[in-house]
Amino acid sequence: MQPTETRPPRSRWIIAFGILAVLIGLFGVAGGVGLLLNADSVFALFDALLAVIIGLLYIAAGVGFFPGKAWAWVLGVSVSSVSLIDSVVEHPAVHAYGIPGAIVAAVMIFYLSRPSVKAFFGKRAKQTVS
Repeated sequence: MQPTETRPPRSRWIIAFGILAVLIGLFGVAGGVGLLLNADSVFALFDALLAVIIGLLYIAAGVGFFPGKAWAWVLGVSVSSVSLIDSVVEHPAVHAYGIPGAIVAAVMIFYLSRPSVKAFFGKRAKQTVS
């Protein structure tokens, strides 16, 4: 018989980041659709599609944050990493709008990496074999 592991309670921060991820996703999809309608080059089309995809992934991650789904943790870290890279590489060259996005993505990655948050999502610390 295996001992049952108790999961830490969901914190207010997880709820806040879930709401934030859904909002970021909704704005990303809306902005991406707006860009799609006005795309005048291949680069603009690619940027618009990337915004829509990242937005949809943020929405999915945010929805999965509330019940603490393990896949939502992986998706949240992954999409925040892609968003951080996109904000740092692309947006500052064009305008300063990428800076807040980079900050939010970095904070989300940092928070999701905390041991108690990982435990809520069912992520255990890796055991080292000695």
